[in-house]
Amino acid sequence: MRGPGKPRAQNAHDHVQARDWRWQLSHRLRSARELGASLELSETERAGFEVKGLPPVAVTPYYLSLMDPVDPRCPIRLQALPHPQDVARGAGEREDPLGERERSPLPGLIHRYPDRVVLLVAADCPVMCRHCNRRRRDPRELLGASLGPGMEGAVSYLRGATGVREVILSGGDPLTLEDAALEEILGRLRTVPHLEVLRVHTRAPVTCPMRVTDDLTRVLAAAGPLYVITQFNHPKEVTPEAALACGRLADAGLPLANQSVLLRGVNSDGGLLADLSRALLGVRVRPYYLFQLDPVLGSERFRTPIEASMELVSGLRGRLSGLGIPTLALDAPGGFGKVAMARSAVVARTRTTVTVRTWQGDLVDYPDTGDPDLTCQAWP
Repeated sequence: MRGPGKPRAQNAHDHVQARDWRWQLSHRLRSARELGASLELSETERAGFEVKGLPPVAVTPYYLSLMDPVDPRCPIRLQALPHPQDVARGAGEREDPLGERERSPLPGLIHRYPDRVVLLVAADCPVMCRHCNRRRRDPRELLGASLGPGMEGAVSYLRGATGVREVILSGGDPLTLEDAALEEILGRLRTVPHLEVLRVHTRAPVTCPMRVTDDLTRVLAAAGPLYVITQFNHPKEVTPEAALACGRLADAGLPLANQSVLLRGVNSDGGLLADLSRALLGVRVRPYYLFQLDPVLGSERFRTPIEASMELVSGLRGRLSGLGIPTLALDAPGGFGKVAMARSAVVARTRTTVTVRTWQGDLVDYPDTGDPDLTCQAWP
């Protein structure tokens, strides 16, 4: 319940300008003074703004409107407002936790898996999330302008990398770019004959849903097959505005999937995760991954024990259809790729039987074969 003191942020919905995504970006709130006009900031939140070397703060008026004005434990506030620990180094934390620099054959291009690459096409985001794994935001690691030599170099690289089938646009948030720049980037990629699938990874439907205009939707749909990957972390983010943005994309034939990050105190609750999955399915977004938080500098306050993470996801089985259960995964530090994490359901095995534990805890025997001739072809 909202307290009597501070109203919902006034600029998010109250006038026509606020429905324009450029207005939202140009009116982002960045300081304790600006945010304190709508929120009762706690001492810890205020102290976060005073820390030297703090990662940048930026909050759209829309995202501000989702925050509880009096409760510092609000899951939206926790994701966007600074904390003194944001510059602390926890155990195993790194500036570049996924080893992206070592896997960048040229600026703005990350080639970690054989069949796909990531292009970093933007440095900016509508909201600067406190858990971001790319907080370093070094402009030297970006692709640069869509028509510049960075894009030409990326296209040339991709023409020679014939094993690459998929390109992921990331950043920053690609949807902070203008439609024309996105159209140019996507058009250049579509000149590479062996590229099959394009992906746009964006939090704009969460933090600035008015960015998803009819014009943008046409640009994305024209470059298909193209997938839009979002990051909703809490049911509170699945608003009517977000539903409208996702609906526009889905109506245009663009498949949507969600990659949540498991954040202690934000979404580290089984019932809440189930509510999030149901809400996402209701707006035609498939829960795809639930990521263990990457060990980026200053992220320890959000960390969830892996054992607890596996327990949360295994608890969803049977309570949600398989369509709503994301894959729990961690990104192996140093750039070694994603690892799916799950409790094994197999509790015993013989030559002819496997005993499995069901979602309700029952033990059931499943017939297995021990015939050595009935094997599958492994990857070379």
